[in-house]
Amino acid sequence: MPDMRGRPLPAEILAALKDPSITSWLRTQALANTSAESIGRYPGVGAAQNDNFPYNDNVDNNSPAFIDYVLPKNFQRIVSARLSIRHRAYRTYNSFTAVSTGAETGHSHSHNHGSHAHTIPIDAGPFANAVGQNAAGGNLADAYGPTTAPVNGTTPTTNAAGSSGHTHPLTLTGALGVTEAAAPVNPGTTIAFDGVDQTSALGGPWNSDQVEIDITKFLSTAVSIWHTVSLQPNQLVRMVALLRVSYYVDSRLAQ
Repeated sequence: MPDMRGRPLPAEILAALKDPSITSWLRTQALANTSAESIGRYPGVGAAQNDNFPYNDNVDNNSPAFIDYVLPKNFQRIVSARLSIRHRAYRTYNSFTAVSTGAETGHSHSHNHGSHAHTIPIDAGPFANAVGQNAAGGNLADAYGPTTAPVNGTTPTTNAAGSSGHTHPLTLTGALGVTEAAAPVNPGTTIAFDGVDQTSALGGPWNSDQVEIDITKFLSTAVSIWHTVSLQPNQLVRMVALLRVSYYVDSRLAQ
């Protein structure tokens, strides 16, 4: 039996290869190496791969953080997936102020009042051409009653040309620079994998920063397509996140 260079093996090696225990051990190792090759653990055939997918942006209760990732065609199996989350204060890069610089212009109102008048009731009295008080009812009474007398009947004028449209002069000022809101309190961050919520299964929602949450069994591993891990707080937050994925690839199929 020759060696890898075509040279005959030494006699002592040939003798050892006839030992059943050595033959059994070699067979076990050969099977183990074959299995290792199939899952990408054998040098020259498979190799370990670490990919990091960072995220750093403002989010709120309507706009979650989307951590998008793709696994390559030569992906073999996942080793681990860890997610770290940090909640920072919401941040913007400019500020605006508005100041009124004068009184309103073109501002008037119109009011329409209907015609109206007031009258005083006068009862009939027992006297002629005279006015007196009716003892029974307390009203005025004269010889020509019962009747009523007008008091200052008027028809008011109206302003038909008025308009409610008007303007206010304003001065707007914008300035570049970093402006931060208050630090988030109890943001209640939830997590979903390709749209499937797994918050409770992972021990969430989270109100504090997290380091290396083990999400291995929830991470989607179909190759050559986009996957999304989404983080949803309940308020304005600047979300800092890092998805770290460790897996094996078949180096013979490297693309």
